[in-house]
Amino acid sequence: MCGVAGSDPGLKLESGYHVFDSGQKIDAWIQGRDGRPYSGHVWPGACVFPDYTMAKVREWWAGLYKPFLDESGIGTLIWNDMNEPAVFSDVSKTMPIDNIHRADAELGGTATHSKYHNVVGALMVRATRAGLEAARPNERPFVLSRAGFIGSHRYAATWSGDNQSTWAHLALTIPMVLNTGLSGQTFSGPDIGGFTGSEKLSRSDDAQLFARWLGIASLVPFARGHTMKDTLDREPYAFGGEAETICRAALQRRYQFIPYLYTLFERSHRTGSLICAPLFFADPTDPALRKIDSAFLLGDAVQVSCNVNQKLGPTPAYGASNIWFPFSLDDPKLPEKARAELPALYLRGGSIVATGPVTQSVNEKPSDPLTIWVALGKNGTASGELYEDSGNGHEHRTKNDFCSTRFSAAVVELSQVSLHDASSKIELKIQRGVDGGVRRPNHPTYIVRLLFRPSHLRQLLQSIGPGTGTGSTTTAAASADEPTVEYTTTVNGSDASSMILVHIFERDLIAAAKQSTKSTGLIASSLKTEAIAYEMNK
Repeated sequence: MCGVAGSDPGLKLESGYHVFDSGQKIDAWIQGRDGRPYSGHVWPGACVFPDYTMAKVREWWAGLYKPFLDESGIGTLIWNDMNEPAVFSDVSKTMPIDNIHRADAELGGTATHSKYHNVVGALMVRATRAGLEAARPNERPFVLSRAGFIGSHRYAATWSGDNQSTWAHLALTIPMVLNTGLSGQTFSGPDIGGFTGSEKLSRSDDAQLFARWLGIASLVPFARGHTMKDTLDREPYAFGGEAETICRAALQRRYQFIPYLYTLFERSHRTGSLICAPLFFADPTDPALRKIDSAFLLGDAVQVSCNVNQKLGPTPAYGASNIWFPFSLDDPKLPEKARAELPALYLRGGSIVATGPVTQSVNEKPSDPLTIWVALGKNGTASGELYEDSGNGHEHRTKNDFCSTRFSAAVVELSQVSLHDASSKIELKIQRGVDGGVRRPNHPTYIVRLLFRPSHLRQLLQSIGPGTGTGSTTTAAASADEPTVEYTTTVNGSDASSMILVHIFERDLIAAAKQSTKSTGLIASSLKTEAIAYEMNK
């Protein structure tokens, strides 16, 4: 487990403290209106504040990190807190707006704090990241910041600030994460369970609130519990067995989603795409989706539907223009009462998503077996991708040490209209090594889980018909009231193969569908299938 060290801008005003002394030598501090270094009270007591609007100060600040990392032995994980900057001794809880910044000309030159207040945090994390990269050039730094500005997403993650342990603030979690993402900061999340106010709750009320909050927030990009002193303990085991069971299931979900989340993070890093997106991204033409704050998209393939109020209610899939298939990552032994406290998960028709096993750390590699979730769309096809690299360092850029895997599925090779034609099949392609990466992770086993509704599949098979080939544009509808069938099979992978073909035969899907009943909603069937692995150049 890695610790994250805090590093705030309020530096103790104390001669003999080496950070203060070195900053004093370069005249690094923000000035008061009298032209002298401004002093305000924060955690260490009387503090001075670096003026990050000057390049020489940012360089000095960056240079502090190498000796700090060397002496402390911590990794390149730094939390820049209180960087609005916060000041306890001022009624505004920040510094006076007539303080003076001696900014470089390229930033606008010398001006009052009223001009530069909003960029202090962004300039601080820019310097912090530069220092971590210089100190540990072969590692990827992680920086967390409470304050930011446009562009600060290039240097640091953020969170939603000092929230309260109330159901109202839980309900604000989703819209705050979504709006922060729409503003360009895709790596964000809340203080799970609330930062303040838990001391006002009964232990049972706090347990329900915390467990529900963790269930939701475990699926947003930045997920952590954080609370102030003198509040109730926030560790999941402090709430009793029932809440602990819910929290454990929530964390297990997050770790299973790591392959998908890592793929989304890489895509976001490269293109700026959202990791969590509003529902209307699935259908911009549906105005009703713009009013829903209790659900969100994880990437473009998964919908997370939540209960954000204390009273449990339905958690449907929203957006009638798409097919949404319910699916579960939970242990089948998870009590139904605990399952009801967690968000409902839906896979979008036309999507393929990879998940991993339950682990205790992302350092448990390889993340096998990989589970490939497949949901055919209205036109009978589906696609998805998986990105993998070493998890640290920069060789994914310098040496193309990464692996991009492309998944595609379609109904193919139909020779008869009959639903009982054994030659009818769904073909899943697992194509590795696309986009130029040279890494080939060894995944000896793939678990393929195909989600379908019998009437939808029947329409697809009948509409394609003989001679129409693969990729027909004919569409088939699916009733949301019909139970989803989950067909499961295990496929042998290969570390050398660039492509694996998986054929799921119609007769097996029919057998799985026959097990479905109205009362179950989700039926799992485990049958054998054929897998053909071969090199692409053959």
